[in-house]
Amino acid sequence: MTAPTVSSSAPIGSKKKISAHPEFDELADRVGEFIQYWGFKRIHGKIWTHLYLSAVPLDATTLVKRLRVSKALVSFSIHDLLEYNVIREVARGRGRTVLYEATPDVTGVILNVLRLRERKMMNQVMSATTQLENSTSGVLVELKVSPKKMTDLKEMIESSQQLLDFIISAGAQNRDMFNMLRAMVLAGK
Repeated sequence: MTAPTVSSSAPIGSKKKISAHPEFDELADRVGEFIQYWGFKRIHGKIWTHLYLSAVPLDATTLVKRLRVSKALVSFSIHDLLEYNVIREVARGRGRTVLYEATPDVTGVILNVLRLRERKMMNQVMSATTQLENSTSGVLVELKVSPKKMTDLKEMIESSQQLLDFIISAGAQNRDMFNMLRAMVLAGK
């Protein structure tokens, strides 16, 4: 049996938390870092790791104990993960206990996040670009903005939106093709 170690997720200057499962904590930390890179919070990745790898659904209290974080943090994070369908409620236990598991359809999760988050971000970028382009405040002249580069930027954003829409549409219509592309990407790494 491995001796307990200090969790690498303990904030600097905080009381050190001892972990009885450092290898699992290390994996959850690394997944948390990866998820954070994609715009989620590290805690989202840690919760997802625990739920995805668990043979049984888990409740929030179990996650609080395993992750050694506050109930409020787990509660807010679960709400976020449910919103993107990354996890799902699978049962209700005694009292108000809710049991969760990771959504097993990872492809569907990716497509849903692309649809709900990335598409929204791309629309916001396009809106800000159009707003600047139509500005009458003189900012374009004052900052010596190149009209050609402004047009190029707008075309680049439109192309990105079209590519994102294609990926979402193709993935939704043909899961096999999307899974094949995902497998090819993973195999190339």
